[in-house]
Amino acid sequence: MKVIGVDIGGTNTELGIVDSRDGIVKLSKFKTKGNESFKAYIDLLTENIRLLSLEHNIQCIGIGAPNYNSKTETFCPVNFPWDDLEPFNLKQHIEAELNIPTFMVNDANASALAENRYGAGKKYTDFALITIGTGLGGGIIINNQLFEGAFGYSGEFGHTKIEGLDRQCNCGGTGCLETIVSANGIKKSYAVNMKEIKSSEPTHIPSIKMIFDKAKAGDERCKAILNFTFQKLGQKMADFIHVLNPQAIIFCGNISKSLDAYMDVIKTSCEEQLLSDFRGQVYYGVSELLEDKMRVWLESAKFVKSIPGVYVLYNRNKEPIFIGETDNLESTFTKYVDTEFEGNECMKKTSSYQRIFTKNQKQEKIELIEQFKNETGKYPSCNSEIEIKTL
Repeated sequence: MKVIGVDIGGTNTELGIVDSRDGIVKLSKFKTKGNESFKAYIDLLTENIRLLSLEHNIQCIGIGAPNYNSKTETFCPVNFPWDDLEPFNLKQHIEAELNIPTFMVNDANASALAENRYGAGKKYTDFALITIGTGLGGGIIINNQLFEGAFGYSGEFGHTKIEGLDRQCNCGGTGCLETIVSANGIKKSYAVNMKEIKSSEPTHIPSIKMIFDKAKAGDERCKAILNFTFQKLGQKMADFIHVLNPQAIIFCGNISKSLDAYMDVIKTSCEEQLLSDFRGQVYYGVSELLEDKMRVWLESAKFVKSIPGVYVLYNRNKEPIFIGETDNLESTFTKYVDTEFEGNECMKKTSSYQRIFTKNQKQEKIELIEQFKNETGKYPSCNSEIEIKTL
């Protein structure tokens, strides 16, 4: 059975075809924010799903979306930059356009369920998952079951309020936690800092990755901004813990990949606000689905066929780091798993992969490498220039 999976994110929308025997057989993505309106985005999303559905006999479609209401089956992504946003029944729309059964779930709830079944949440019956990306959301697992609330909106941690904060939120309110703890919030803090110190530096706001990198390199401004961000998160988490009494708080999302350096800040700020009976009782950690790459390889390698093809290895940031070819995908993947990438430090950064079944693997590899070079101005980091020049 083949299905299409869709992850609607604030920066990118990612799609993939998943086969019950072969695992992920194709991946694609496009820029979410690169559209002039919500309607234009829906049209582009529909077309991308349609094109994938033409390649295989697709049995159903699954979509993870922000601000999805499971009771009304509508979603309205308040963090997206369009003026024509309104609750939209994407499930009904896709089924009408493509005649394929479609299922939707809140993206944070999907992450919570995945963590409960396959990740760090397997160890706990009760936990809260907090997603930190373009915005801030969450999912709640109680007694190994997803808790959605009466109207399907539970876990909207990002819209809890911080006293004294007057930042405007995309939801229309002010003082939401998300206006500080999110990619947008961190960039806003950087801009506010520049204004407060009346800096003569250019007003360009660096990327989130650059802010974290600069903090790691010792930049005092970036360190202060990130410490402020995660202190506020820790303090607010105490409220969540007092209400939910979970065994664990698990973080996921793009920003969670950089949380190691700030986990002590989060934990200390949270524990200071807790009643004594709660202190020391909660586990704080990052999603294991981000880290446990070898387990994922071991689970999925058995689905790889012993046929020729091309494969792409991706790092944690979902950037291609190696494009390879082989006469036997099964033996190549098994060897990688058994030898942990043959001691190759570059390829050990792999966290996900894509396989393309083809009999003309050499030409397909050349075309993919050239496509990557044209899009980024560089070659995949683990493909040597000597190897590429001899292709």
